[in-house]
Amino acid sequence: MKKKTGINEFSWHKCRHTYAHNMIKNDIDLESLRQMLGHEDLATTGIYSRMNTEEALERIRSKSIKFYNESSMFKSSKPCDIANGLKGI
Repeated sequence: MKKKTGINEFSWHKCRHTYAHNMIKNDIDLESLRQMLGHEDLATTGIYSRMNTEEALERIRSKSIKFYNESSMFKSSKPCDIANGLKGI
């Protein structure tokens, strides 16, 4: 298949990983994804939820809650359950 497509780095595992990662980016819940992938343990499915900082910030920006930086601390325009804002991002 690699010769036919010209994709040198293709593998079914990478295809599965990309699919799962994109499903999470589109807000599918981990339990539904766990069942789709056939994992026994939710922690195994959680591996696919890892994203880089830019992806995480883009997801935050796309939500209705808007965040702003005040004195080196992230705050939101709506109440947030996190005690110290989003300081670690």
